[in-house]
Amino acid sequence: MSAFQSLVSTLLGCSTGASPSELFVKSDPTVDGDDCLHDCDSCTVQYPKKFKVETSQALYGNIKGWSTHLLVATTKSDWVRNVANEKGSIMEAVDKARELRNGKLMLSASNMPTPDRATDYSRPTSALLLPTFVLINNIVPKNANQLIGLIDAALTTSSPLTASTLPVTVPSGDPTIPDISTKSCPHEAIILLCSQRSRDARCSQSAPLLRKEFERHLRPLGLYRDLDDERPGGVGIYFISHVGGHKYSANVMVYRRHDAFSRGYDLPMGQSHGNGENGAHDLGAAQCICSSRSDAPHNSAESVKSGPGKSPININSVSPPPVSQSFYRPTDSGTMHRRSRTNPRPLRTRVVSCLLCRERKLRCNRQFPCTNCTARGVQCQAPPTARGREATPPADPRVSNEQLLRRLESLEALLATRTSQRELPSSEPSFSEDTGQQQFPSNVQNWLSDALLLERLCMGPKAGDLTHSNPIVVRTCPVRLITRPWSFIFQNEALPSLAVQPEPLRCLWLPDRQEAKRLVDKYISDISFIHHVIHGPSVRRLVDQAYDTINQGNTAPMGPIALLIAIFANSTCLWTAQDLSRNLFCGVSEARSQASLWQKAGIDVLDHIQQSPHVSLESTQALVILCYSIVNLEGVSVKYGALFSRAITMARELGLHCIDSPRQVLGHRSGFTKLEAEVGRRIWWYLCTTDWILAGLSGTLGGAYTIHPSQMAVHKPQNVDDEDCIDGEEIVGRPMDQPTCMSYFLERIRFAEIFRASLESAQFAALSPDTISFQLVQELEARMSRFWDDAPAFLCFTHASSVLNRSTSKITIQGYILNLFVHGQRCRAHLPYLARGQAGPAYATSRAACVESARLIIRMEMRMEEEEHDFASTRLRMSIVLHHIFLAFLVLLLDICLDTNGPRQISKSPEAAVAWRILQDAKAQSQQASTLVEPLG
Repeated sequence: MSAFQSLVSTLLGCSTGASPSELFVKSDPTVDGDDCLHDCDSCTVQYPKKFKVETSQALYGNIKGWSTHLLVATTKSDWVRNVANEKGSIMEAVDKARELRNGKLMLSASNMPTPDRATDYSRPTSALLLPTFVLINNIVPKNANQLIGLIDAALTTSSPLTASTLPVTVPSGDPTIPDISTKSCPHEAIILLCSQRSRDARCSQSAPLLRKEFERHLRPLGLYRDLDDERPGGVGIYFISHVGGHKYSANVMVYRRHDAFSRGYDLPMGQSHGNGENGAHDLGAAQCICSSRSDAPHNSAESVKSGPGKSPININSVSPPPVSQSFYRPTDSGTMHRRSRTNPRPLRTRVVSCLLCRERKLRCNRQFPCTNCTARGVQCQAPPTARGREATPPADPRVSNEQLLRRLESLEALLATRTSQRELPSSEPSFSEDTGQQQFPSNVQNWLSDALLLERLCMGPKAGDLTHSNPIVVRTCPVRLITRPWSFIFQNEALPSLAVQPEPLRCLWLPDRQEAKRLVDKYISDISFIHHVIHGPSVRRLVDQAYDTINQGNTAPMGPIALLIAIFANSTCLWTAQDLSRNLFCGVSEARSQASLWQKAGIDVLDHIQQSPHVSLESTQALVILCYSIVNLEGVSVKYGALFSRAITMARELGLHCIDSPRQVLGHRSGFTKLEAEVGRRIWWYLCTTDWILAGLSGTLGGAYTIHPSQMAVHKPQNVDDEDCIDGEEIVGRPMDQPTCMSYFLERIRFAEIFRASLESAQFAALSPDTISFQLVQELEARMSRFWDDAPAFLCFTHASSVLNRSTSKITIQGYILNLFVHGQRCRAHLPYLARGQAGPAYATSRAACVESARLIIRMEMRMEEEEHDFASTRLRMSIVLHHIFLAFLVLLLDICLDTNGPRQISKSPEAAVAWRILQDAKAQSQQASTLVEPLG
């Protein structure tokens, strides 16, 4: 494990050095004072209140690339709108000089001091050339051509990480024009802050605040250098003119050397290794990080890393800002080639899908041969390049035979699917009828039913065996006053004598009626469609019925109370900042702190119910919903497994496993209305699918499931919205291509059946996934392809569609979860053959499928972060989301390790870098995220 941690640290560019808590010791400002050098919260600068903060849009890659960067010293921090229009300045002369030959030049004015502090451009000035890290002195507009020639010979962002060969002096040839001289920049890193007020007034406000924050963190480390400090090492901070669009302010650029802040070097920091006598021949900068929306209180700086294997110096101990661009200079050959303005980028030819994918309307990866044709073992044919409505050419006999073979293969696969699905008695349960039994008189049939019922009851608990516990008293109060749901009260009504001491009774405190309705509305609108085992209108009516009973002083039914508590646990666990408008809690942390309290109270109520022979739909729903809350807080723990088993047992006691038998099983009394029966089908099928899915996941049940399809007779739930289900009326489902609140639920059932079929084909594969044969993996891949072929279009993720469409946000969230789950299981199925894909072409398709699904998961997450929706802010608290993001990260990480082309760096896979950042951000929301990331170091 230590070797793997070292490899992960190298790939991620992080290290095992001192932690932020060790670098920045928290101190008490009342003891140390406000001017101390520690990291106190009171020292952190704040932006003005009028600053609008937006953090959802992804910025990575939005800045156009450049080859060289020239910072001209002007001693000023603000300039005209276009610095090239500064009359008589070096910027104007460079802009009018000849075009560069080594790529695009980013020209910036800076507040670097001029040699004589002049601000009118009448005297020679200096400039800093990046990424070469070379100071250029004695620059005037008349020697701009010599300056351009010097820049042409300098290192670029795509140059190999080798020493430059810039001359120490560039003669002008004219005694009236000074000669240009060069020397190495003494700093180890340069931080550039946009401060141009003429372009954006916000930058003139954010730049000084960011510089103050940087200085506050750099000064205790001895790294801060002011404008006149030329000591070797340290970090220079300069104000510059704007660099690109100004949709966002607080723009920061960080250039750092290849060995910045390294430990174990004999030479002082800032001195070149094996270069010229004055340091002009330097390796220069190895990395530049550009960021926007840099938050001074929380993430005022990017971590200045020393490169793979070196210990980083974190300028701020908190999370880094949103990065909009980052490049590394390669170590062997250039990897960033920029096109000049005279050589425009050619138009990209649009690649279309292959013939098979176009005919069957499959999602083609547009790489020939594509994964769909490879999985089906057919020839991948590119479509004709000609467009328009042309006459169909005569059919070629050879092509017709291939098409016929493909149709036969698809029919055989469809027949195999239908055959495997016959094992599931989900549509029409079959029972063998005894013709002689129908000849019994009605009274004899009733006697037989009573006898079988009594025989069944004799196996149940006896009246004397039941433990009679004291009743639970239910009271209400404002939800913010509930710090413990349980208390004890003394109830002295109907006491036979005053001499008898009253016994304490357990009192359960619930929120007020209106507060309970808001919590229920939160659950129904934002959570329930993920595991829809309720009927929304019925639950809303249940709130009024339960509170009417409590207000009348009657004993509250524990089944509905347990259901409401389970709903409260889920609502508070997934409470968001947008939910503060419901006026229940002052903050999100206050709401989430109650989640574990309601969870424990729900388990206690269910334990109280278990002491009596009471079973109900509400109690079963409470168990299912509490399981969802526990798995989000703890994962698939022992507590989760125990509650889930209790839910299956209670569902069987209710007869949900035979609710659609052609004739009710003798001894079972149903008594369900049509609406209750439909809710019962939802409960049972959720338990079935969860049982089969858990059996196929590593580290859970090891391939053993509890519910067998041959031992149940339950129709699948209808594709219908809750508002269309009216008690006493026939429930008519909609076609599957029409979205409802049950769309994801029904597709989850379909995929769980595929999951169970694969478990039966490979026994105990979950105990050791690497033992599953490649043939079974290919069969599972083909089943998954057919699954997407039959899935509704509105649940399929496409690159052109938005992840969250506000008009149909619930449906798109269902599609997001379905894609996340299916592609995660596809990654898991192909993971054992990911490494073997490098060894030979036989397994290359498995590796491609595994990496493709992993990248699609992370791209969905990137698209999700761009959306401003409640679900996007709480999704990382969901166990299913965290599990599959982590699985995708492992796949991409292993793919980087297996790639032998070039260095093993996480920058080779943008999706892997995004996945690692998401997991790091999730640690602040979920303890599970910390548990997942901890083994990686």
